[in-house]
Amino acid sequence: MANLKNLQPTPCRRIGAGPRQDLRTRRDLRTHLAPAALAVAMAALLAPAMAAAQPASMTLPAQAKERGIRSGDFTLHPSLNLTGHHDTNLFNVSGDETIASIRPATSLRVVPKLALSNDASNNVAFTFESSLDARIYISDVESISAQTGVGGAVHLDAAFGARKALAFSVFDNFNRSLRANNWDTKESLNSNANEAGVRVEFHPGEIPERRPLNVAFMAAYAMDRFDNFSAGQRDAVRTRLTGSWRFLPKTAAVLDSSWDFSYLTDSAKTLEKRGLASSSQPFRAKLGLAGALTKRISLEVGAGWGLSNHDVGESYNSFLAGLSIGVRASETTRLLFGYTHDFRDAFFGNYVDTHRIGTQLRQRMGSIMDIEVNFAFTYAMSGAFNAVSLLAGTPYSLKPLPSVEGSATDRRREDKLLEGSAKAVFEVSRMVGIETGYALRGNISKFALVLKTNSNSIVDSGSYFAHEIYASAVVRY
Repeated sequence: MANLKNLQPTPCRRIGAGPRQDLRTRRDLRTHLAPAALAVAMAALLAPAMAAAQPASMTLPAQAKERGIRSGDFTLHPSLNLTGHHDTNLFNVSGDETIASIRPATSLRVVPKLALSNDASNNVAFTFESSLDARIYISDVESISAQTGVGGAVHLDAAFGARKALAFSVFDNFNRSLRANNWDTKESLNSNANEAGVRVEFHPGEIPERRPLNVAFMAAYAMDRFDNFSAGQRDAVRTRLTGSWRFLPKTAAVLDSSWDFSYLTDSAKTLEKRGLASSSQPFRAKLGLAGALTKRISLEVGAGWGLSNHDVGESYNSFLAGLSIGVRASETTRLLFGYTHDFRDAFFGNYVDTHRIGTQLRQRMGSIMDIEVNFAFTYAMSGAFNAVSLLAGTPYSLKPLPSVEGSATDRRREDKLLEGSAKAVFEVSRMVGIETGYALRGNISKFALVLKTNSNSIVDSGSYFAHEIYASAVVRY
C-alpha cells in the first residue's frame, strides 16, 4: 500500500542555524515536535527574527559561568547528552485504523556535540557546530527495533569582513534526520538534507553594535533525500532578502522576503501525474516593526503577501501575518504570546494554509532550576484537489464528508493540530545538568482513507494523539 499518510513532504526544508538535540523536526500534518524542538519552533513561528531591535522572545539570564575551552581566539564547546525517552504512539496511529496498531516505544539516545567559534571581535567570524544522534530502540517488535539508527547535523559558517560595512559569508548545513514513519512499518522516513550558500550583508557605521541599518541577501542550493520515501525528494534554489532600520534606540522597521525555486526529482515526478505533487516557486514578503513598548513588554508585528506558485493545480495567493508579544513579568519570569498566518507545501492540494497561535512560559525556580512550558494550536486547510483522480486505480477512497472540505472532485483537507511541552532543567554544577520533560502532539481531523468496498474500514486516519516523556543527563565543558 502506498503510504498516503505523508501528506506534508516539506521538501528541501530549511535546516536552521545549527544542530538540534532532537533531529526529528519534520512532520506532515501529523506534526511532531519533540520537547527540545518545540521551543525552537515557538521562537521561529511566534517571534520572527528581527535584527537590530529588542526581540519579543526574552531569555532568562544564564545560570552558569561561561563555558568552553579557549585557545587563542577560538573557543571549543564539547558536550555529551544521555537520554531515556518513551513515546506512547511512535507511528502516529489512530485507534480507528483497521490495519495498524498503536505502538509505544522506549529508546536510549546518545547525543555528543562539538562547537567551535572564534572571538566576536574578529573581522573573520567562524562558526562550526556538529552533533550525532544515536538512538537505540528497546523492543521485540520488529517495526520498532528497526528505527534504531544514527543521525546528526553539521553547521559551518564563515563570515569575511564581519565587523566592516560590507560582509561576505559562506555556509553549509547538513542534517541526517531520524523519523519514524506514519504507519506501523520497518521503513522509516529518515533522510539527508543539505543546504549550501552565500550571504552578503551591508551595515554602514563605524561601531558594529550601534549600526542602525542592516541589509542582507542570501542565496543557497538545497537538496532533500529520503532512505525509503523517494516520492518526497526535491531540489531547490533558495533566495532571501532581509533588512532592518533602527529608527529608535530599541525599535526597528524590518523587511523579510524570500523567493524559492523547488523542483521534483525524477523519482518524485510520478506523483505529479496523480495530482499529488508539483514543482513550485513560493514567494513571501513581509514588512513589520520590532521593539520595546515598555521596559517589560516587547512587540513584533509583521504583515505581507505570499504566493505558492505551483506549476500544476491550485496555488496559495493570500496575506501573511505575524504578531508576538513578550513580557518580562519579573526577573525570573518570561512570557511569550504569538500568532502567525502562513502556508507550506503539501501533497493534497499543493499547499496548506495555516493559522497558528501559541504561548510560552519560562520560569526560574531558585538558583538551580529553570522551567519552560510551550503550547500551540494550528488550524490548517489544504488547497483544493480531486480525490477521485488522485486515488484512481487504487482500492482506496477518501471518506465522504458533508463539511467545509467539499465534494469528492473539489476536496479540501482540514486539520487542527495540538503541540505542547514542559521541561525542567537542573544545573547540578557548571559541568553537569539534568533535564526532564513531557511533550504532547496530536491532530483532530475527519480526513480518512477507506476501502472503496467498505467505507467503514479506515485504512488511514488523519487524527492521532501521542505523549512523550524523557529524562536526560548532560555533561558539558
